[in-house]
Amino acid sequence: SGVLKSIDTGVTWTLLSNGIEAGNCCTGAGLAVDPFVAQRVVFTINERAYVSLDGGASWSRLALPPGSDRPLVAMDPFVAGTWYEYDYAAAYRSEDAGASWTRLPLDSTLFGWILPDPSVPGRLYAKTAEGMWRSADRGRTWTALVFPETSPKLGGVNAFQIQPGNPNWLVAAGTTSDG
Repeated sequence: SGVLKSIDTGVTWTLLSNGIEAGNCCTGAGLAVDPFVAQRVVFTINERAYVSLDGGASWSRLALPPGSDRPLVAMDPFVAGTWYEYDYAAAYRSEDAGASWTRLPLDSTLFGWILPDPSVPGRLYAKTAEGMWRSADRGRTWTALVFPETSPKLGGVNAFQIQPGNPNWLVAAGTTSDG
């Protein structure tokens, strides 16, 4: 396991694995770059997470909530140290850069992702097996997103994006009732 880094727009790459335990390859791997602390990166793989404070030159274990399985981390673009961790069955928020975690009231049989809105402080979107959700308070409460009736009807959402600078412009792509 390791992370590749390029500082010249992908022309050359460096393997960064100092401190990352050898093990299973890339099942549930994820990366998050801290928008507030230069060179801080989080790497998740399998049931483990690592944090680097030097742009990936060295890594140390990041404590996750108990039972995390294939976790991913997203970072709040407005509040330093506010991170979100989610896996198949639960989501958590840390307000101290991963030192402690609080479970969010959004359980699922499968989390797809949690996406902080880049334009609206506190707003999050989550994709779960049960549908799409929105929070206006950093995950303390959630409201289901209901898609309009269309023909064919939009079923599961596979991709979702927010236009930077325009939080009212959302794009969802997925499967329809006719395949």
